[in-house]
Amino acid sequence: MASNSENTNSNIQNTQNTAETPQMLRVLGPTIVIGDFYDGYDMSYLPPRSKRSKKEEVMFIPPDECTLEELNRTINVKVYWRETSTSTFPIRMFQSIESIFEHFVKIEQINITHITLTLHGKILRPTDTPRSINYKISDFIDGKIDFYQSSISDPSKNNEAKEEKLEDDEIKIYIMQKDVRKRIFFTIKKNEKMIILYIKVSEKLGLDIEQFTLLLDGDNIKWNDTVKTLDLEGDECVQLDEKDEK
Repeated sequence: MASNSENTNSNIQNTQNTAETPQMLRVLGPTIVIGDFYDGYDMSYLPPRSKRSKKEEVMFIPPDECTLEELNRTINVKVYWRETSTSTFPIRMFQSIESIFEHFVKIEQINITHITLTLHGKILRPTDTPRSINYKISDFIDGKIDFYQSSISDPSKNNEAKEEKLEDDEIKIYIMQKDVRKRIFFTIKKNEKMIILYIKVSEKLGLDIEQFTLLLDGDNIKWNDTVKTLDLEGDECVQLDEKDEK
């Protein structure tokens, strides 16, 4: 009888172990991690994930503790060129990808209008940035030579024509420079802080972000200001004031 009892207990344990096995084997195949430290995605500075709705997550404003280096960090932009090789370019989040176009112009000895770069089927422009194209570290930009059609050479598809179209959550702000007649404009999302505008101006004009101030009606625009706190509606003109070098 004792032997039968032991066999019964053994069968029960085996049945329990067998039932647990499917719960333990949840991963099918190898796990591949794309990207590394050099991609610039050190996420240690981010606060713990909070319970937000998807809409609230989209409207999330970077915390004050995010430094300038973190907001405009450098990532590796990968280009799969002519289906033969992959090139990697270290680009800042708000830096234009014009240098990528220039690289392939140089190695292929062709005009920039014949360089076509696309990401997820969307044609990219030299004025685009990793931020504007929502580049992820797992992305690969496709590159090719196109002698028959180019978004750069076609005026109807050119940069300024596309930039005029704003998203619903964006406004346009004009920047005026001393002794420069032509205004330049930038777009900023309604939920973003003005430090984003400062970074864009710095990258576009090649200025040290610490060496200029943006003025609205004579008042300094602070990095932590927002579209709401400044009561901006769009198309406002902002004066760029460069600080005197000591």
